Amino acid sequence: MVKYKLATPVTVNEKVYEDLEFPRPKGKHLKNIPANPKLGDVMEVANRVCNVPPKVFDEMDSYDYAQVGEIIEGFLSKAPKTSKKS
Repeated sequence: MVKYKLATPVTVNEKVYEDLEFPRPKGKHLKNIPANPKLGDVMEVANRVCNVPPKVFDEMDSYDYAQVGEIIEGFLSKAPKTSKKS
């Protein structure tokens, strides 16, 4: 899980979002995402795992948007750490 503090908080439906939590995506979050995803595809995954209204991403500052994209791309490019069996 990655917790990200927004540089610019977002207000949607009178609720202020100051930080977002991103668990590792699972297969259900990656359905219908192309093999070579574009930023919009990556952000679709972010929205699916984050469990906030889509409007939060629509209203997000461009800096935060790019940072969130990097968080999700990091999940997709790295295998999770596993423990070694003895």
